Amino acid sequence: MTRASLTQDIKVLDQRLTVQRTLLRQRSVRSMQTLEQVNPLWLVGLGLIAGLLSGRLGLRGAFTVGSMGFRAQRVMQTAAYNFTVRPEE
Repeated sequence: MTRASLTQDIKVLDQRLTVQRTLLRQRSVRSMQTLEQVNPLWLVGLGLIAGLLSGRLGLRGAFTVGSMGFRAQRVMQTAAYNFTVRPEE
């Protein structure tokens, strides 16, 4: 490969990385905005429940529940968004 083609490849990869970083930043901002709208007591309560369940289920059970939750993340994000955003009247 010539130096010019390698430079072009690097530029293309840099542009793709920039787009991916921008999308990640937008998702992070959206997630933070959603979390700011949720009452902190809900977050503490859910954290407490999650901790109790993981202690009760043991390591393997907690891992199974965590992996299922990770797979269902998109559904939960959509539900949280629909729950916190009120339609404008």
